[in-house]
Amino acid sequence: TEGVGYVAGDRDNGMKLDFIDVRRAYFHAQAIRNVYVELSQEIDLEMGLGPLHKPLQQPHPPISVPSISRESKGIQKAAESGFSLFSHHMISSEVLADQWRCYRQAASQAGRKSGPVDWRVSRNIYVAETTEDARRQVRSNSMGKCIEYILELTRRGPGVGMWKRNDEHADEACNLDYFLDEVIIAGDPDHVVSRIHALREEVGDFGTLVLVAHDWDDRDRWLRSLELFSRDVAPRI
Repeated sequence: TEGVGYVAGDRDNGMKLDFIDVRRAYFHAQAIRNVYVELSQEIDLEMGLGPLHKPLQQPHPPISVPSISRESKGIQKAAESGFSLFSHHMISSEVLADQWRCYRQAASQAGRKSGPVDWRVSRNIYVAETTEDARRQVRSNSMGKCIEYILELTRRGPGVGMWKRNDEHADEACNLDYFLDEVIIAGDPDHVVSRIHALREEVGDFGTLVLVAHDWDDRDRWLRSLELFSRDVAPRI
């Protein structure tokens, strides 16, 4: 919803807080009736729409709250509730660092200790035999096309401000070249390892790195990227 401007501002934040509260209440109650949020849909028990199965984990499974914004009420609520932060794959390192500061501050104010286990950072990562090959392939494969699609979608909606590193970053400079240089991690194994270590040094000690999945428009190359990552990158990070 943040990305396409379907809901925005205080209304968006309010909905996030509603969903967090409803989800937490659901895990702790035997049954919940007549819980509504804006944009709710009709419950159709015959078609299996509406009710959710209760999990076996107690008090509830691990919950992560995704975020694009620098400092949102959603991040603060997640920290207060003991839910982890899940940072979006297209935000800059500056925004990542701001999100983690916001989360840690809110957790501390709520009397909670926060650490790397509470932070999941998603990144677009592509590994090839050489860095030149990796960057060239990303420009034309499903990863590059995904980034360009989302950029165009937000240009037609709320604007690309959410993807920029800061206010000085010009709209026209928020393009695939920028993402390849600063956000996407594409290269040979040594380059990818170096970029991941540098990212962690810059933004903070995140506990989980989440690789974004894209359509396999070239099956062999995507399998090779995953093979190189699992064999030559993962053991070194």
